[in-house]
Amino acid sequence: MFVLLTLATSACFVDFDQSYSFSQGSFVCSFYTCFFQFALLCSAFCFFYISKEFVGIKKIVNFEYDLIIVFSILGLTLINACDDFLTLYLAIELQSLCFYALATFNKNSEYCAEAGVKYFVLGAFSSGLLLFGFTLFYAPFGTISFEYIERTNSLVHCLVAFFGCLFFSTAILFKLGSFPFHM
Repeated sequence: MFVLLTLATSACFVDFDQSYSFSQGSFVCSFYTCFFQFALLCSAFCFFYISKEFVGIKKIVNFEYDLIIVFSILGLTLINACDDFLTLYLAIELQSLCFYALATFNKNSEYCAEAGVKYFVLGAFSSGLLLFGFTLFYAPFGTISFEYIERTNSLVHCLVAFFGCLFFSTAILFKLGSFPFHM
């Protein structure tokens, strides 16, 4: 409750429209990205605190488990801060590779190995769809930056951009394992 009250009072003094771009426009820092990164890091801290008991029960003493989780959180924070399609793709792949490794973390189970291979093959397929969707976005606009695409309001009139959005949405649903793309 204290955190929510602090955020609510600080919202009165923050300019929501102000954002800063760095790394040649690949990443952006605004109030919303900082807020969601703070929420993500708080969730990660709670996850590590809660998962201590699970790690003790499963006898996971490998340092790789914590390292994979940290890299996955790094990928999620990069997804939150990216401002173009290339950094979005690289951040999604960093996060996905960590999840592939976590799916096969139990080396003694054949189900985990099978799930990891299926997840990897479907992830590779969805990465191809994602890249194809990005190229369909690049074709009509000539840029990979979210900011420049947002400034041109011709998205509703372009059929190629519509199909790019369709491929992008399908690939993201594959990555998330949503219905009807789940296994």
